[in-house]
Amino acid sequence: MNLAQIRDDLEGAWWHYIRVNDFSFLQTIPDLSDLQMNEGDILIHKQIKEGERFPTIRYHLIKNKKSLIIENEEVKEILANKLVEYVKKNKSLPFACKVVKFFKNGNAQVNYSPTQYDNFALKINPKAHKVENLQSFFEGLKSDPNPIKPIKTEKEPPLFKDQWIIRSSADENKTYIVTKNKDGSFSCTCPHHVFRKAECKHIKQVKKSLS
Repeated sequence: MNLAQIRDDLEGAWWHYIRVNDFSFLQTIPDLSDLQMNEGDILIHKQIKEGERFPTIRYHLIKNKKSLIIENEEVKEILANKLVEYVKKNKSLPFACKVVKFFKNGNAQVNYSPTQYDNFALKINPKAHKVENLQSFFEGLKSDPNPIKPIKTEKEPPLFKDQWIIRSSADENKTYIVTKNKDGSFSCTCPHHVFRKAECKHIKQVKKSLS
């Protein structure tokens, strides 16, 4: 699928990919023109709009080889169902999942947090998923590693015109997107820039490459 052809109300190439069968998470998609996806997989599209501090997010469900925009609650419902299927099959928790709470009514909450900014609180109902006791069901289970390995390149290419992927120097599994805005200023998706509005090292790296 060509992600550059998917239309919502956001611009740019800040996409994440969730392969729902095993909770694989791809934080950076190096080739937006050719991402191999399965029926039921989920895409996350983000953009920090001008004048805003936090990104606007759109979720896309792959259905009949097309993209369908869905809400956050629908994403969590899909992931909750797939979580139970995964545990029954593998006797372990999917990647980035952690059981955080059991409720008096027998329900459980499992958080799926593939990044520090992407977190889905999944509510599991034992009757709905035909599980007799969720505490026993989840007891002793550990989370599996990410089945999709980060794709590394010797040089991070521009995403679109005036956008660049910059890999974190502290964590090779993290990448950030630097954008040159229409007014000539630069923005970055890293926490240092998003929360402090400061010129981060990623922006400086891009400026240096353009000079």
